[in-house]
Amino acid sequence: MQLWKEYDYVIPTGTREHDFQLIASIYRAEKHRVRKI
Repeated sequence: MQLWKEYDYVIPTGTREHDFQLIASIYRAEKHRVRKI
């Protein structure tokens, strides 16, 4: 997915599923933060 390019600073945890959950949570947090500005 395109999220990998946006969040290339996320450190891999060893499993793709866990990495995706981590990125998804960051993505939601970023969307929420941008919405509040």
